[in-house]
Amino acid sequence: MSIPAEKERMRAEVRGRLRAMPAGAWAEASLAVARRVRSMESWSHARWIGAYAPMAREIDVWPLVGEALASGVGVAMPGWDEASGTYRFVRVMDMSRDMVDGPHGARVPARGLPGVDVGRLDLVLVPGIAFDAAGGRLGRGKGFYDRLLDGCVGVTCGVCVGEQVVERVPMEPHDARLDWVVFPGGIHGKTTGAGARRLGSGTSD
Repeated sequence: MSIPAEKERMRAEVRGRLRAMPAGAWAEASLAVARRVRSMESWSHARWIGAYAPMAREIDVWPLVGEALASGVGVAMPGWDEASGTYRFVRVMDMSRDMVDGPHGARVPARGLPGVDVGRLDLVLVPGIAFDAAGGRLGRGKGFYDRLLDGCVGVTCGVCVGEQVVERVPMEPHDARLDWVVFPGGIHGKTTGAGARRLGSGTSD
């Protein structure tokens, strides 16, 4: 089976598991993941973080974003750049003012907000469909995060529920590999990676 075909098979399999989760499971999982993220040196040392506006069946990182803003940490969110036809990070300083309703039921940064170079970010929280212990990530198939993370030297951290952790994500050369994967049951981390060396490790307790 080709790698693209493997990816589609895995997306369908994992999405089936996610649809079977009880309605309240996501809120509980999001609280557990947030606790684990807070336990990481990468979180406590970060002066700039990248985050995302959660969609259905994604870990809710809004509480972490709010805490970062309240403590003076810079926050950047993916915003659509019409000129380049892809996403770029833009600065968000007030969630109620700077985030607006976007397509597909997700909140997006308002137009006109200043861009943030990905190389400035110390920690980036990344959603996805599936993850593995080696930092492999399976996204929705458009490659947006692979391009968004290009040039990132900070820590990249996938956040997910246990149902999204698989034995091995089929990877292609252009696929971005993450430094850490955080889920309610623990934290998986790469043994290599500029981000992991830069800001330290996670804990699994």
